[in-house]
Order: sequence, then C-alpha cells, then structure tokens
Amino acid sequence: MARSADWFFDFISPYAYLQFARLAELPNDVTLTLRPVLFAGLLEHWGQLGPAEIPLKRVHTAMVTRWRAEARGLPFRAPPRHPFNPLVLLRFHLALGATPAAAGVIFDHVWAEGQDGEEPESLARLAKKLGVADLAAVVGDPAVKAQLRANGEAAIAAGVYGVPSLAIEGRVFWGDDMFDLALAWLAGRDGGVVEETVAQSERPAASERPRRHARQEKPSAGWAIHHVNLPATDVRASAEFYTEVLGMVEAPWTFPPPEEVGHISADPSDLTLLPCATGARGANSGLHLIKPEAAFARKNGFDHNPTIGGHVAIQVQDLDAVMERLSAAGIPFTYAKPFAIPGMRHVYVYDPAMNLLEINEMVKER
Repeated sequence: MARSADWFFDFISPYAYLQFARLAELPNDVTLTLRPVLFAGLLEHWGQLGPAEIPLKRVHTAMVTRWRAEARGLPFRAPPRHPFNPLVLLRFHLALGATPAAAGVIFDHVWAEGQDGEEPESLARLAKKLGVADLAAVVGDPAVKAQLRANGEAAIAAGVYGVPSLAIEGRVFWGDDMFDLALAWLAGRDGGVVEETVAQSERPAASERPRRHARQEKPSAGWAIHHVNLPATDVRASAEFYTEVLGMVEAPWTFPPPEEVGHISADPSDLTLLPCATGARGANSGLHLIKPEAAFARKNGFDHNPTIGGHVAIQVQDLDAVMERLSAAGIPFTYAKPFAIPGMRHVYVYDPAMNLLEINEMVKER
C-alpha cells in the first residue's frame, strides 16, 4: 500500500542539506512531497531559540555537520554568513515547483559551494543556474508567498518544531540523526521503539521545570509595549546592523488570513521583524523595520501613515474605551481592523508632540 510523506525543511539548515542526500533511501512505496518552510517561523511559534542563537550550540552545529558531511563523502563549505534570511530561497524553490532537482541545486549553491544565501549577486548566480531571468518577479508572486505560509501552517499542525522533519502517518522524525530510525520504522524493523515511546510520552509528567521566560498573559499594569516601528529606506541594511552588530535575531512576519490582510508587503526588503520577549500578546511583538511608503495610508483607507516617521505600539486591554476617550476629547484617530497582525485591531493617533502612536488590542474571543 502506498504511503505519503512530507519532508519539511529550510535551506538555512545544514542538517537539511545532509538529510536531503539520503532521501533516495526511503522505501519505494513512500511518495514524498518536499515542503519548504521558514524555520524561524517554527521557532517563533513554539517559543524556541535556533541553534545559531546559542553561541556554543552554533559552534557545535558547524562542527558536527561538517564532520558528518566529510564522513559521508559530501562536499561541504559553509556560506559566508549564517544564519541568513532564507525567504528568497524558499520562495524560489516553491516557484520552481518544489522539485527535488531544484532543491538539489539550491542546497549545493549554499552548502556545497559556500555561496551566500541572501546576497543579491549570489542569488542572481543561483537564478542563472536554474534558468530564471527575473528572480524578483518569480519570488514576488503572491501565490508563492501564500504557499510558503500554508506550508508553515501545515508543519505546525503536524507537530513539526524543527527542520528537517519527515512527517508520515502521524509520526514526525526530526533531524538528520533520526533518519535511520525513520527508515527502520517504515520497514517494521525498529523493534517497537517508535510506538512504545509515543505511548510512554502520553503519560503524565512527574515534574515540570518552571518556565522562567514565559510571557505574562495579562501585564500587571494593564498595558504593554507591543512593538516599536522604525522606518528604513534600506530594510536589509538596517536588519544586518541589528542582527550582525547588535546580535538580535530576525524572524518572519505573521500575517492575518488572506481575507483580512491589508495592503502591506511581505517582501523582506520592505518589512521585517526582530522579536523580543515582552508582556504583550499576539504575533509580531518586537522591533519592526519597514520601508516608508507614501501611498500606504491611502491604499488602506487610513488617515495616518504608520510607515513614515516611526511609531510606538501600545497594547491595551480595552481599545473601545480608548476610542471613547479620544472621541470625547475631539482627537482624530484612524481605526483599523486586523490588517497586518492576525487577531489584532489598531488605532493610530498623534500625541500632543506629534509622535505617532499605535494603540492595539487582541480581538476578544466571543
């Protein structure tokens, strides 16, 4: 009987490069679908740090992946910077049909040849290898962007928390070091290890380590700083400053459902997120870098333009009460339903010093 499997991966992962070379070892009755996903999105959803965010683990990862590659006879040359923003690579692969052949060229470009994973000239060389003349048009296709988001949602729904992960018949095998166990389980030669371990994991835990960094559900003061928005004429240059110089980490932007999303670009050269741990609720808390757009307000039907001049976003528990007070004081404001952040509605208003403020609230469940 034929079996279907999904392979969730990100080109940012050297472990994915290693495992990709072994996918041909899967049984002939397994139909495999390659599902590129944004690893940073999984990290943000599950509240984890990536290997490169822990200095000693970053060294470990570089060491062990190089060792495994050499032991397997695979060419291995790390890219000049890691981590890098893999969005273009992921979208490019999807635009090419998410085929194994295209994945192989992209993996080799980054991990066998050591080419940069996001630098424009490096990406142009990759596009030429794959016979694509207009890379920007290909990766900017809204359908491609939507598919990448859908892949991320599918990964989370399947319980995927890292890459690479092989998901098949309700089981998820995460990491290059789990591939041998996956092969044994698929062949019925794992001695019951997989199913017995899954059953044991469903028993209640004897103890649980305190979550020192858990977010507060409700800030004690009744409000929190949700984000700070800074305009950047060159978003990528600014992002490099915050990540490479200040040591912050870039993460993907989480968008509302297609029927709610407003006019806002998902291109990492126009918008990016540097998340932080705050008392705020909802997605995309942290530092926002956005390319100013003069027509942003008009295209969204706003009286204020949050892409110009920067703003601070204050999260409150009762946005209706805030709007009532603004109206009573005769202060004009823009009200926006969810358009850029899922499950969140917003007010834009100037304070007496003409600082633009965003005041937002998580939409209450009814």
